[in-house]
Amino acid sequence: MSAAVRRVGCNKKPLLLGCGCLGCPLGFLVSLLGLSLLLTVVGVTYQSIGEARDRRQHPPPDQMVDVGRHRLHLYCTGALAEAEDAPTVILDAGLGGYSHDWVWVQPQVAEFARVCSYDRAGYAWSDPGPMPRDSQHVVADLQTLLTGADVPSPYVLVGHSFGGLNARLYAKQHPEQIVGVVLVDATPENVYDDPAFAAQWEGDRGEVLLFRTVAILSRSGALRLFVQLAGTEPLTFLRDYPLHLHDDILAIAFLRTLYYETVVAELETFEQSTRQVQAAGADPDRPYVVIARRLLEEQDGPDADPAQEEAWRRLQTELAESLPQGVFVIAERSDHLVHMQQPDLVVEAIRQVVEAASD
Repeated sequence: MSAAVRRVGCNKKPLLLGCGCLGCPLGFLVSLLGLSLLLTVVGVTYQSIGEARDRRQHPPPDQMVDVGRHRLHLYCTGALAEAEDAPTVILDAGLGGYSHDWVWVQPQVAEFARVCSYDRAGYAWSDPGPMPRDSQHVVADLQTLLTGADVPSPYVLVGHSFGGLNARLYAKQHPEQIVGVVLVDATPENVYDDPAFAAQWEGDRGEVLLFRTVAILSRSGALRLFVQLAGTEPLTFLRDYPLHLHDDILAIAFLRTLYYETVVAELETFEQSTRQVQAAGADPDRPYVVIARRLLEEQDGPDADPAQEEAWRRLQTELAESLPQGVFVIAERSDHLVHMQQPDLVVEAIRQVVEAASD
């Protein structure tokens, strides 16, 4: 073999960490993997310590109730009514929501009725619950929660978005406990059957992927580090809540990995939840108030599809018309978050149902 050929080939030992033929590339790769592993361990530890500190500094405002294999947080306000048959108002937030979402509604309702909000399993202060996290499991949890906490029926159920599916399923399965329902831009049970929402499941899968990615970022400590470095100014969703709750919301939701995992769990079974409401039969003959958002326009954001907005309004109208005692109300100044943007409208609807139950 000529000297020229020998110079082209490798005449060094392929040491793992040396600088032979494979030494330098493999050494760099091992170093990179080691650094990545170290950063991951540091990030996970940073997140774990942060979550433990958050739990100590932000305890639940009210009672934690054992519902079997996990506990749920229940927050009740308002004086107990003197009349034995006076209804208690039960508030259920939308997907990704929790008891703080009713901050503008609950204090006003407490002036004329006993009212309870709660955190579904996996949200805020509540423990994670058994899978799947569909409406049937939510209803079973809620019934056990109300029984265990000695919250007597009858109830007025109030549900926003996904919470509306839960409220309707509960009312269908336990009509003897219900005197009325208020649906706040609630998800119609036939939304997946409507041509305007033909690609809804594909959208759900995209949301699942997004929140799984965010859960990974949360578990690695990246979200917590971002808030520490950038502050809360970029977190525009906090503006929907009063200032005194911002630290609470960061601790129990935005910076908590379980929060994003729970959103994924509910998203994965969202269509199944709509089918459960469909299969449960007719809604009971009780007063229902169906509140629908205004028609969103393109300037409201990329998700404001005119065809879907018209279809959503039609489905809301059809729902109200299908109910034996249905009343339809349009929240002219609100997007999907009616209970935050027009809380007085929601409070008035609740008042009407409570008064109807008392007549």
